[in-house]
Amino acid sequence: MDSLNSVEKAWSMYTLSGFVTVDPSAFRTVPNDNVIPGMKNVYMPSAFHQLHCLKALQVLYTTATNSEIYDHDHKHTAHCFDYLRQGVLCGGDMTLESKGGTATHTCRSWTQIEQWQQKHLVGS
Repeated sequence: MDSLNSVEKAWSMYTLSGFVTVDPSAFRTVPNDNVIPGMKNVYMPSAFHQLHCLKALQVLYTTATNSEIYDHDHKHTAHCFDYLRQGVLCGGDMTLESKGGTATHTCRSWTQIEQWQQKHLVGS
């Protein structure tokens, strides 16, 4: 059985405070607002914001379940949190975000992803 310590160890490998300062002239698009009011050119890359939010949910879940040892459902949920964490790391969206979440992201076409998936469904 996995303990909370092994799950926490995986999360602790990453800096969840992802604030950065950048020269706006070095980027094609930079949000108009800073993340921290009063500080110039301070932003947060999306991947760090995503990890921050996912970690907050993981902590809330762990606290709500108040379990030192995971049973099957807890292990599955821990796996899902870890899987989502790895997905955020894999995607590595470095779009600079400011307060208010108005940044424009470049995303993959979900329609194309679904079309590929439908073409390759088991039994089709």
